[in-house]
Amino acid sequence: MADFSRLPGPNADLWDWQLLAACRGVDSSLFFHPEGERGAARSARETSAKEVCMRCPV
Repeated sequence: MADFSRLPGPNADLWDWQLLAACRGVDSSLFFHPEGERGAARSARETSAKEVCMRCPV
């Protein structure tokens, strides 16, 4: 069996950029459509998601 206690821990410096994401803390349902979503509802949700992405520095 592998001894995981000897493995190095994660390097937070590699993931710091995620702290700057505009979508951090936003409900993921904004970016993934529910089953059967179509038409105006889908378009409105996608527009909202794109607005988040457009202001994102990441």
